[in-house]
Amino acid sequence: MHKGDFSQVAILEGDPGTRGASRLCAYTAFRAGAGTVTLLVDDYLQYAPGDQPEFMQEKASKTKLERASVLVLGPGVTTRSRVRKAYKLLKKALSKDIPIVLDAGAIPLIKRLSPRLSSESVIIATPHPGEAARFLGISTADVQADRPETISQLLSISSKLQIKVIWVLKGANSIVADSDSQLICEGDVPTLAVGGSGDVLSGAIAGAWWPGTGGLSWVQRVVQAHLDAGRQLSTVCERGHFAREIADELAMALSQTPQPDSPPNA
Repeated sequence: MHKGDFSQVAILEGDPGTRGASRLCAYTAFRAGAGTVTLLVDDYLQYAPGDQPEFMQEKASKTKLERASVLVLGPGVTTRSRVRKAYKLLKKALSKDIPIVLDAGAIPLIKRLSPRLSSESVIIATPHPGEAARFLGISTADVQADRPETISQLLSISSKLQIKVIWVLKGANSIVADSDSQLICEGDVPTLAVGGSGDVLSGAIAGAWWPGTGGLSWVQRVVQAHLDAGRQLSTVCERGHFAREIADELAMALSQTPQPDSPPNA
């Protein structure tokens, strides 16, 4: 097999103060099985001790996404200028039918998409309760009080688009849903309640991407593996871990998580 047979992940680099999120996402993509990972940057970065030299770099303003089989937007995206860059890349990926993982600061971009846009892309949006609350204009308490209703509201908004959106509402008993059905990943794992855990999940979804994957049951499998990785860490202790240690457990967790019964796009 060749590295090109596996996921070719492109990730928009985060803002200067939050670049760690996009780096952690990239690190996890490799841990989850990616063949290559490219950071889309403003200027080529000098590697420092402790950086991962396996990451490639490409100018975000010039990329044509020619090598990308999946694009991640959102980790570390906090400023308006970075959101604008994310939006340009989102439209470019949709025009090329490239699957997209949207997290954090890029999730609100869904509302800016035109319902007339024709694309075969699948969008996987991964809000935590606070991000879902801001997206819907409600409180976090409302989200947590009725999570199935929150998912219904998210699906109602995305159903207006002619693009398939799979929602992952993170938190205890994460819900994975599309317009056809909903699946629950049962569990409340304290180990996952650490900064960067969501970036790890985004990287895991992108890194585990294979040709023909991307259906609801497949995304649920990756979310379940993320939970199981946290559970494995909790056998040592529940608190005191780095988010990257969750990523380090992912390869084993994915290998032990059952595959969907049928091909994801069947």
